[in-house]
Amino acid sequence: MHSLRFLSAEILVSKGQLASYLQEQVEVIHDLVENWPLPEFNVGKLLGKTADHPEDISNRACSLCLASCLAGLKDYVLNCSSPYAKRLKMVDLTGIKDVEIQLCPCRKTMGRWARTELLSRTCYDLLVDMQNLPFHPDVFEISVDVFADIFVTERSYEVVVQALLMRCHCPLKIRCKAFRVDNLALKKFFYIIKLTEPSSLGKFEVVHNVRLHMEHLQVLFNNVQFPKLASLTLPAGTFDVRRFTPEDEATLSGIGEKMSQMTQLIELSLAFSTLTGRLRKLLSPLKTPLKMLDVSNCSLNHLDMAYLANSLHSKSLEALDISGHDVADLYPSTFFKLLNHSSYTLKSLMLEECNIQDIHINMLILGLVPCRKLEELKNRGLVAQLAEGNLAARAADWHAGRHAYLHLHKREENRGSE
Repeated sequence: MHSLRFLSAEILVSKGQLASYLQEQVEVIHDLVENWPLPEFNVGKLLGKTADHPEDISNRACSLCLASCLAGLKDYVLNCSSPYAKRLKMVDLTGIKDVEIQLCPCRKTMGRWARTELLSRTCYDLLVDMQNLPFHPDVFEISVDVFADIFVTERSYEVVVQALLMRCHCPLKIRCKAFRVDNLALKKFFYIIKLTEPSSLGKFEVVHNVRLHMEHLQVLFNNVQFPKLASLTLPAGTFDVRRFTPEDEATLSGIGEKMSQMTQLIELSLAFSTLTGRLRKLLSPLKTPLKMLDVSNCSLNHLDMAYLANSLHSKSLEALDISGHDVADLYPSTFFKLLNHSSYTLKSLMLEECNIQDIHINMLILGLVPCRKLEELKNRGLVAQLAEGNLAARAADWHAGRHAYLHLHKREENRGSE
């Protein structure tokens, strides 16, 4: 049974031309935000599950509704009501979930890149209107922190920089919780990262077409602090040990030490860096165990896998991507040891392009049996084979497989001593 408050709101927004986010009519969304009576406007909480509406619609990144929210937010500042009656202090836009298939009726979505651009233009246009329109001078006393996940590319760079530079003058102050940069020159990258207030960043992603190599990463970490960073993604080719000099070895150690100062770091993606034999040097300084690690296509060798299997991270990992490594032939026993150590926590395992053949299936099943929390396993064709093998039923074969496991371990030890 719905509450009286919910029923009253439903009747209100169903009258005439009025609207709601659920119904994708925009007038009342704008008017409601423009006259928001509370100190906090949290989109994720408002669209999440409630007793009245159990469906979570925070994955509806509806372009019309979100644009109406931001327009209402701008008019909240500009409308003629007394600034002393305006209680809003914090807007949180980070709760919007981007999904591959958009379920909103209009099918017109506003992704993270477009939301960043629109929010930046809204802040900039607000400053222009404040210069050109008559309004109460106390409007300058209004200060609303707008938390958002910012996504910047070459196309949106200028407008985002303008909004961040003018933040101290604008009543709507963009606060970055997560920052993703793609397809941007290094000079612009180094400039904008300082404008994002990196001391408050929780997630930092540097992805495609940003040529951030190890020496650039060293400069970044030496000059910018990330004390609250929980998730870090580095672009392909950041590290490449094939061309290392003695100075590069020291640089890698220094980067590891800088990362150890990120005491909240629990997610790290190093995909498509060449780290052969150097994983310990980079990760061993970390004082906080990682919960997510992506070392796909990093050319890891036996020493790297042995370190990972015995590190403090192994018993905390919830998601591991080790795609692009021949785990069954290069280091089977250490890989299965890693699975065993991670069995109480591991939920997601990525094994794409790992050269896993039919002859490896039984052994892999034995390695996965202890992983009771495993929810996601990705490998083309492998999942179907495991389903045919009936993973739960194969638990009884665990002891029968011990002899094969010990044989692999002995063979690998001999290989390592050669």
